[in-house]
Amino acid sequence: MENAHKKVPSVILLILVSLFWASQHSTNASNGESVLLLARANDTSPHALYKITLDEAGHLTKTTLLNASEGYTLVNRTPEALDFVRAADEPPLRIMMETGERLTQKDEPTSSADDPSEKWTTQILAQVTPLSGPRDFHPFSNGVIFSMTGPSDNFLNLYWLDSSGTIQQLTSVEKMGDSPQLLLSASAEFLNWRPVDSPRFLSFLYRARQRDAQGQDHNELRLYSLNDFSDVPAPYFGKTPVWSADGDWLAGVRLNDTTPPLYTLWRVEWATGETIEVGPGCNPAWSALGNWLAYDGHDNSQWQGYTDCYANGRVYAQNTESGEMVELSAGIEGYVLLIGWMGG
Repeated sequence: MENAHKKVPSVILLILVSLFWASQHSTNASNGESVLLLARANDTSPHALYKITLDEAGHLTKTTLLNASEGYTLVNRTPEALDFVRAADEPPLRIMMETGERLTQKDEPTSSADDPSEKWTTQILAQVTPLSGPRDFHPFSNGVIFSMTGPSDNFLNLYWLDSSGTIQQLTSVEKMGDSPQLLLSASAEFLNWRPVDSPRFLSFLYRARQRDAQGQDHNELRLYSLNDFSDVPAPYFGKTPVWSADGDWLAGVRLNDTTPPLYTLWRVEWATGETIEVGPGCNPAWSALGNWLAYDGHDNSQWQGYTDCYANGRVYAQNTESGEMVELSAGIEGYVLLIGWMGG
C-alpha cells in the first residue's frame, strides 16, 4: 500500500504534464491563419476552392471547400463572399470569406440599404458645378471623400464632404512646372485607409498622377492626415500597395532594372523606411496577425504596364520575421490564384 501511495503523485504529475502539452498543442493549432486559394485546370474548366491553414512554423493544412467536380465557376467576388454558378436553372452558390460557409443565395436574406451616393451628389452639386464628378465616394465616420474637378479646370482632385454638408478640397494636383504647354490630365486618386488609425485620427494613402503634353506620366504616393489636413511623401509603388493590419508596413510592387523589366514585390516599414525585397510577385495580402505576407508568384518578362501581374499560377507566403518562403499552392493542380486571408 505504501508503494501505491507513492505512485499517486507521479501519476497526477504525468496527467498535469499531458494536459499542459495538449493545451499548448491546441493553442498552437488555433494560432494558425487561413488563406483561400482558387484553382482551375484551364480557362474554361470549373473552379476549385481551398482553405490553406498556415501555422507559425510554416506547416500547411489543406481543406477543400469546393471541388472542381461539382461544376461551379466563379462569377462574382466581394470582400465578404465568393459567388459561383453551375447551371442557369440553379441558384448561385455563395462561399463566405470570413468562415468558408457555403450558402445558396436564396438562403441568405438580402438587404435593401439605400445607396447614399445620390444624396451626396445632390449636396455637392448644390454648392459647386464641376467639369467632372463628383464620383468615387469613400465614406468614413465623419463624412465622405470623393473625386471631383474644379468648376473651370480639368484637374481631378480629392475633396471632403463632412457631416454638416461642407465641402473642403484636400489635394491640389496642378500642371507640372512652368511649361506653357497644356496638361492632358492630372488627378489625385484615393488608394486606401491606414488601418492603425481610429475615428479620431484618420489618414489615407493617395496617388498624385500627372501627365504632361508629351504623354509622360509622373506619379507620386502621399499619406494624407485628416487630423490636421496635412500630407507627407510615401514610399513609391507602381500598383496600389497594401497596409499590414497594424499600419506599420506597406507591401507592393516595383519594376526592377532588368530588360525587359519584371514586377518585384517589396515591403517597407513606414517609421524607419526599411525596405525588404520579397521577390518576383504581385497582389500581396497580409495575414491578420502580420506574421505572413501572401502573394501571387510572377515570372513573366513580358511587362506591359501595371495593369496585369502575369501571375504564374503559384501562390507563396513569406514569414515577415524569419524571411522563410512557403508555397501555399503546393500539391494543388492547375492554375492557382490568391483570394485572401480568412477573417482578415
